[in-house]
Amino acid sequence: MNRELPASMVLDFFRLIAQLKGLRRTGWLRSNVSNPESVASHSYSVALLTLLLSDFDLHAVKLALVHDLAESLTGDISPKCGVSPQEKAALEDGAFRQIRDEVLGGTEIGHKLYALFREYEDAQTPAALLVRQIDKLDLILQAFTYEQSQTKLELTEFFAAAENIHSTSLRSVYEEVLRQRRR
Repeated sequence: MNRELPASMVLDFFRLIAQLKGLRRTGWLRSNVSNPESVASHSYSVALLTLLLSDFDLHAVKLALVHDLAESLTGDISPKCGVSPQEKAALEDGAFRQIRDEVLGGTEIGHKLYALFREYEDAQTPAALLVRQIDKLDLILQAFTYEQSQTKLELTEFFAAAENIHSTSLRSVYEEVLRQRRR
């Protein structure tokens, strides 16, 4: 099957990416972080951490790259937005189906991206479980970075994400953050 997408689809897909570039992460906005990262910046960080911490598992990197793409249509829904986890999952699945079927016209590429999204969301494969933990580690690393660079900023609530980190190697990074944070 021909994998080349029409130029109009590439442009429409880029518009989604551009949405993520400008979409500031809700939790940082709510916590009064100055100049908070965008969703695209977060996804890029998760992808690079995944490359580093997965021993170059490119499938895991693909999961990291698409894990927040639905937010280009739904916005960044944080746990404090008053949306249940089930409702958030349904909204994001619907958004990704729209990306697959409308933006990418039901093409093979659209179906592959949706399959990656579903794998990440379903969290049943070793790669998905790892990327989900790296996503939480990135949150903690970002909170630590903001605390270090912005005076009078206390982001302890974000460190609770560590309860979802079970990998020994990822846990050691978290523990190093805690050691440096206590200094």
